[in-house]
Amino acid sequence: MIRQTTPRTRATSPADASVCLDCGTSLVGEYCHVCGQRRLTPEQRRLVPFLKEALRHLTNLDGRLLRSLGFLLLLPGRLLVAFIAGSRRRYLSPIALFLTVNLVYFVSPTITDLNLGLEDQYVQHYGEWARVLVDRRLAEGADATALERAFNAQSLNVGKLLVILHVPVFALVLALLLPWRHLHATDHLAAGLYLAAFLLASLVLALLLGTGAIMATQYLAGEPAMVIGAVRQLWLVAVIAWTIHLLRRGYGTSWWGAAWRVPLLLMGAMAGHVYFYRPLHFLITFWTA
Repeated sequence: MIRQTTPRTRATSPADASVCLDCGTSLVGEYCHVCGQRRLTPEQRRLVPFLKEALRHLTNLDGRLLRSLGFLLLLPGRLLVAFIAGSRRRYLSPIALFLTVNLVYFVSPTITDLNLGLEDQYVQHYGEWARVLVDRRLAEGADATALERAFNAQSLNVGKLLVILHVPVFALVLALLLPWRHLHATDHLAAGLYLAAFLLASLVLALLLGTGAIMATQYLAGEPAMVIGAVRQLWLVAVIAWTIHLLRRGYGTSWWGAAWRVPLLLMGAMAGHVYFYRPLHFLITFWTA
């Protein structure tokens, strides 16, 4: 018992720099090879080194975030190439980048197609059994107006939480379109996360652009509907161009190979959205409203 407790006693001593003060492992360099803890010296306990260390971590995080966002928006496929090659410390991980963008989307104006209201649910392919569930609740004594109001409000929250369900759909379609690339499932998932992150980021930018353009047209007595249509077309062109470059750089396809696969990818993604996402979104919203 004495031999087992001796390393822990030494590891808790600030004056001992020969072992890691976090896990007790013997140090052979500045950082512990087991837990990554940095060797603690008396100099690092002073205020100025403490502030420098905090600033270094903050700058490193901001640098990775800005670098990752810049590559995501402007250099499609660059992050995927780095992920597949194993170069992952200079960028945010695919899931961290997606969650960061999703957080921005969460506090942004809503997108109707991702959170349909109750009336719009009735015209979907599952509309009949959706109406059956609603009628059953109304028969139990629920007020129709209150139910619709609660459903529409909850639909916004559920829609923003379930956006990530599009990622496995993207990954599956990519794996089916590019089966000979001998990539791991995690590589396709990373590509799906990057694609979903770009879609959300570009949608937020399109919403901001559309809002500003509508305000300008109203001031100039223009037609807002034409502005909305133009922004939608511009966004769609940007998505197609970005996805082509993702397949070109990330998967190494030819221009022609990427060009004919992108429509199939987008159609597969839309099919997953309509036949998988929307019914699940309705059920979760209905159960929690």
